[in-house]
Amino acid sequence: MKKYVVLCLSVMALLMASCKNEDISISREVTFNVNPYTVVKDFAKYEYSSGDLSEVWWYSLGDRLRVRLFVYDKTGNMVVMEEDYLENYISTFNVTENLPDGSYTVVAITDEVGLSYGQVADEYWILTGYKKLSELQIRENEEWFTYDPYKKLGIASKEIEVMSGQTHVSIDVKAAGAAVVSWIYNIHGFSDVLVYSLWMDKKHAAYTLDNNESYSVGYENVNFTSYLRYDKPSAYSASNVYGHHFIPAFGKTGFR
Repeated sequence: MKKYVVLCLSVMALLMASCKNEDISISREVTFNVNPYTVVKDFAKYEYSSGDLSEVWWYSLGDRLRVRLFVYDKTGNMVVMEEDYLENYISTFNVTENLPDGSYTVVAITDEVGLSYGQVADEYWILTGYKKLSELQIRENEEWFTYDPYKKLGIASKEIEVMSGQTHVSIDVKAAGAAVVSWIYNIHGFSDVLVYSLWMDKKHAAYTLDNNESYSVGYENVNFTSYLRYDKPSAYSASNVYGHHFIPAFGKTGFR
């Protein structure tokens, strides 16, 4: 009789251990839906011509909207990285991943890039240190020093909990800067003017993610050597000319 009791207890112990291991290793299919239209939604209200700010600026030359998704575990290590290239800002990026139950930080980044044969040939923002959340940085590619609409940047981050009943994550990416419209009226009004220019006192933005689902921006202070536009009257036949610009989230900025 003792043998049977011992055998039953052993079987029960094995079953309990098995159930415990299953709880530890549970993973779920989590669907991420990234919406980039929220980057340009408000900008579109102030377009002079349709598409000036709400579309991929150099689409006809091969540029596309790059969407990148990163998932970090509670220690800040990257466990998921996905990216795709979209035709426009009204498209969405959807992807499903298997993740163990637990707490995560999700980061979504959108920017416009030039593609050549499916590979990135031109990028206006450079991402480094993305394998660890604490080291992730998005900085300007200094080879592209103007602030035209091709530099539109979107950033979103949020804390999520993966568990039963929580397997769908929607992310609305927000613009990480401001849109500016500048006009030069009667550009041919003065025959002795060679160039009209608009300068500002900051450049070289570098974004880092904070722990409170926001970001901070480092930059270089300059003596008005960073410019938004530089226009020669001889380049235009029209009298009044305008330009759209995307300015990183520098904060208080001086113009001249």
